[in-house]
Amino acid sequence: MLLRKSLRNIKKTFASLVLCANVAQALIVTHQLRPNGNFETVALGNACSTIAKENFSARCNPALFSYSQEDDVSVIFAGKSDGNSIDNGHNLIFYPITEEMVRKIFQTSSFTTFSFNSDFVFKAKMFEIAYSPYYLLADLYMFNPAFPEISLYIVNHENLRLTSGRKLGQSTIFSNTFSLSAGGSIFYYEHGFANTVFSVFDLALSSPEDLVQMKTIYGVAADLGFFVDNDSLFFPKLALQIKNINSKINDGHDQRNDLGTAAVMQTNFLFETYSTLGLGKNLKTTYGAFDLSLEIPFYGYFLELGQEHIIMSSRYNIGLFSLLFSSGKYFQSWGMRFNSQYLNIGLTYSRESCLGSAQQSTEHSIYTGIDIIL
Repeated sequence: MLLRKSLRNIKKTFASLVLCANVAQALIVTHQLRPNGNFETVALGNACSTIAKENFSARCNPALFSYSQEDDVSVIFAGKSDGNSIDNGHNLIFYPITEEMVRKIFQTSSFTTFSFNSDFVFKAKMFEIAYSPYYLLADLYMFNPAFPEISLYIVNHENLRLTSGRKLGQSTIFSNTFSLSAGGSIFYYEHGFANTVFSVFDLALSSPEDLVQMKTIYGVAADLGFFVDNDSLFFPKLALQIKNINSKINDGHDQRNDLGTAAVMQTNFLFETYSTLGLGKNLKTTYGAFDLSLEIPFYGYFLELGQEHIIMSSRYNIGLFSLLFSSGKYFQSWGMRFNSQYLNIGLTYSRESCLGSAQQSTEHSIYTGIDIIL
C-alpha cells in the first residue's frame, strides 16, 4: 500500500512538471450551443439579442418576448453531427465508466467535442415555459504525446425555465421613435459534471470510477434583458443582458483549478454569471431582409470585457428560406435554414479552434437542428 501511494505521488509530481512546462494557461473551450438555444442561436454564434419577431428571439434575449404574441407548442433539437464525438459523448454521459471505455478514450484524436441540446417549449400570450431535459457536453483533449494524458470535461445539464417580458414605453427623439422593452427568465437547474485530467498509467493505480467522478449542482438562477428598438436609419438596435444571475456554476475564470494543473478544460460564457452588450441593424430590401448583429460579452456584471469571444453575425431571410453566418476569433460558421408552418430544419458548417489559442489546427464540424411546431 505504501509503495502504491509513493508511486502515485511520484507520477502526479512528474505529470505536474510536464504540464507546467507545456501549458501556460487553462484550456478554455469555446462552444456555440447555449442551454436555452436552438439552431439559429448556434448558426448565429448566439449573436442574436437584437433580432425580434422570430420564434427563437426570446431565447436570445427575454426582452424580445413581447414582440411575438403567437401561442404554440414546439419541440427543439440542435447538436453536432459527428459520429465519433457522438459515440464518445453519449457513452461517457449515460453509461458506467469502465476500463475498456477509458482505454478507448486514448485512441481518440487530439481534441473531440460532442454537444446536444433539447427543449420542449409552451408559449402563451403572457409567458413561455421551456423544459430542457438534456443539454449535453463532452470534451476530450489528449496532450503530451511523450506522456499521454487526457483532459476530460462532461456535462449533463437539465433546466425548467419561465420567461416573460413587456414593452415599457417609447419616446420620439429627433423625429425617430425609440421603444424600450424588458424581460426576464427564472429557471431551476440540475447540473451534473465531471472535470479531470488522467493518464493511461492511472488505470494501474485507480479504478475507472475514481478517475471520472460526476458531481451535481442544484440551483435557481435568472436572466435579465433589455432591448431598445428604433425606426432610425442610423441608430443601431441595442440590447443589454445579464445571464445566469445567482448561478452556482463557476467557469474558473481567474482561479486556479483544484487539480493544481493548467490543463483542465473550462468554458466561458455558458453556465456562469456573465453579461452581454448587443448591437444590431435590420435592413429590408425588395428581395428579402438582412439582420446584422454584434455581441460583446463581459465577465460578471459588465466587469471585464471578454474580447476574444466577441461575435459578429448576419442573417439573410427571404420567404421561408434563411442564410446564416457568424464569425469570432476562434470560429466561423455558415449555414441555411428552411422554415415552414410546422417544421423548421437547419444545417450549418463550422470551422472551429475549440481550445482557442492552445489549439494548433481547426476542427471542421456540421451542426444540425430541427424545430417541430405543434
